[in-house]
Amino acid sequence: MIKFHIDLKVTGAYGLNKWYSGTHWTKRKKTADEIHQLVLVSMLQQKIKRKIFKEPVEILFKYNSKLDIDNHSVLSKMIIDGVKGYLIEDDNRKYVKRITQEFYDGEGVEVEIKEVANVKTK
Repeated sequence: MIKFHIDLKVTGAYGLNKWYSGTHWTKRKKTADEIHQLVLVSMLQQKIKRKIFKEPVEILFKYNSKLDIDNHSVLSKMIIDGVKGYLIEDDNRKYVKRITQEFYDGEGVEVEIKEVANVKTK
């Protein structure tokens, strides 16, 4: 299992409702690029070595925000895209079997990635 922290204050600006309620695509791309960079810097600062998981994974996201839990999906997507090629090969069903989002009382975002054994996709 790999666990790392992203020092990010999660606000409504990252929520699904805001994201697709008229945010121009150039703004969405700029934000996604910034989150990808923040994810990489966070992993490097915490000495998470670049090593692709050999088995499929599940990813747990822990958030502390005022957003509804399902409203974090855009940010979870950007974080997953930020670990592609560093910890996971890709984010398709062959490599990522499950994502979970939950609340916690800490600061920022906690991400846990672990292999899942013997999971078959039909």
